[in-house]
Amino acid sequence: MTASPGAGAAASVTASPGAGAAASVTASPAAVAAPVAAGPTPSAELAPPPSWWRRPGLDVLDGRLSVNGADLEALARAHGTPLFVYDLARPRETVRELQAALARSGVAYRTRFALKACPDPRILAVLRSLGAPGTPQSVGIDACSPGDGFGGPGCQLDPAAWY
Repeated sequence: MTASPGAGAAASVTASPGAGAAASVTASPAAVAAPVAAGPTPSAELAPPPSWWRRPGLDVLDGRLSVNGADLEALARAHGTPLFVYDLARPRETVRELQAALARSGVAYRTRFALKACPDPRILAVLRSLGAPGTPQSVGIDACSPGDGFGGPGCQLDPAAWY
């Protein structure tokens, strides 16, 4: 599922059913906010959630966990679980923070992404868009075998496009 956040933010959310399912759906946050079947009502006595894990785009809205305004419970009810929900702006932010820290250190570096960690083509597309192969802004892949990136289902990568 892809949902764009409100208030002019540039991030998006992608939800993919787990367990190897290949379905994907596109919806806006307004569609995600549709009524959900009634579940247990949180007790008014519950303590507020801790704030250490919160960041822009990941928060509790109206008592419900959300990613860029998309209600995660509603996504789970609509698509089943396990469900992987990705904030596609987050890999870009994290890579840029890492690259900036490495550049400040003066250490020569190449940024690589462990393909086995998350071979989702949408995540790989975000990483690939960060820079031309071989440039300081680029992100290469770390693959243990040619089958990891060049023969795996849904990951038909062009080896020349990654250094």
